[in-house]
Amino acid sequence: MKNFTAKQTGYTLGELLLTIAIGGILTGLAATAFPDLLKNNQMIGDVNSLVGHINVARSEAIKRNLPTALCQTNDSQAATPSCNSVDADWDTGWIVFVDDDGDQTFDAGEFLISRGDPSGAVEMVAGMGELGFAADGFLSTGQTLFNLCDTRGIDHGRQLSISVTGRPEVSKTFVTNTDCTDATP
Repeated sequence: MKNFTAKQTGYTLGELLLTIAIGGILTGLAATAFPDLLKNNQMIGDVNSLVGHINVARSEAIKRNLPTALCQTNDSQAATPSCNSVDADWDTGWIVFVDDDGDQTFDAGEFLISRGDPSGAVEMVAGMGELGFAADGFLSTGQTLFNLCDTRGIDHGRQLSISVTGRPEVSKTFVTNTDCTDATP
């Protein structure tokens, strides 16, 4: 004889449909936020990469007691990369090197310290195409501003300021210039 009073286990059709509906709503919300999450991560990565290379150039100048430079280049992975001091658009890459003659140009015989390759998704504009550090770690080229923006515009951008002491500072607020097309102070 069967026991008809035993408790049945499982989910009802209503519970299953409710769970699927909630899962669909949460997936929809996550899918709309995902592109912004990717862009935020690219921005953070590119800013941190640039700041890291600026710090390397400054610390190498102090450590070696020699001038160093960081300059914009169109191909940082070339066998012998060259500085592009005319173009202030840093989103194609940069190099850090010991600048024996202090001209912020990578010449034959100068030691290449590191290469920087940004994601390409962030527009990186500075007032100049090179930064020079004296042997004491101070900027020999003067204070510089970088404006970094992506397709979302200045509201999601960053401004990187490098003081004459050579220390970089990142801000979400653009203290000067209101776009990412020119970073000249």
